Amino acid sequence: MTRSVFNRPFRILGIIFLGAAAVLVLLGAWTFTFSKTEGELTSIESAGRMMSGGYSGIPFVNSGPSHTSSVAVSYRYRVDDNRLKGTRIGMGLAPWTLSPLGPMRWERHARPGATLTVYYAPAQPSVSILHRGFDVVSVAVLALVGIALLKFSAWLARHQRPRSEPRG
Repeated sequence: MTRSVFNRPFRILGIIFLGAAAVLVLLGAWTFTFSKTEGELTSIESAGRMMSGGYSGIPFVNSGPSHTSSVAVSYRYRVDDNRLKGTRIGMGLAPWTLSPLGPMRWERHARPGATLTVYYAPAQPSVSILHRGFDVVSVAVLALVGIALLKFSAWLARHQRPRSEPRG
């Protein structure tokens, strides 16, 4: 059985891509359980090629002036008597994939010192975001690639020539 798994690398990759899409769906759903509070935007800047939450890295993020360019934010908020800081925009791979068709609600009046709604995990208030919801673009891309890899793996399996077994 393990031999057949390693003979089908496209199946493994397809499952990994679908698993990543499922994780993003679960993270997006989790954000709807977050509590909300008011916070203050302390800084906002164009980050060029940067993932949400200040994580560097994905090369396909547009670094142009449109709303699809990535931004780096910093904000502070208060939960009970604790003062906290956050940098995460949402639970996704990049800010523009969270809202591909237009600016997010918090972006419309984004300037340092502006008051904004901060969503935080009640069990862990240091986990905070500015935008609740799913990373629709990333989930769709990961799912489509995963399905394509699984279909390709199945096609390969159907069209492989059977190996002749050694006679003993």
